[in-house]
Amino acid sequence: MAFDTDRTAWYDPHFFHRQNYITYGVAVDEEFRARKQGRTIENLYVTGSVLGGFDPIREGCGAGVAMLTALHVADKMK
Repeated sequence: MAFDTDRTAWYDPHFFHRQNYITYGVAVDEEFRARKQGRTIENLYVTGSVLGGFDPIREGCGAGVAMLTALHVADKMK
């Protein structure tokens, strides 16, 4: 899980500004496999809201990202 260790950087006191904590999540490779300490975990896939760097509120596409990443991973697992 990637996140800033400085908790004051997790949020902006202005409610409608970007809130960094929302983008904290699991790092992945190009096939959505989880990465830990720079290494890919071969049989662990990550989709939807737990993707590191994904901000469903600012991007306005939470359901779309969840569905499409899940479909992509399911297709790879055939």
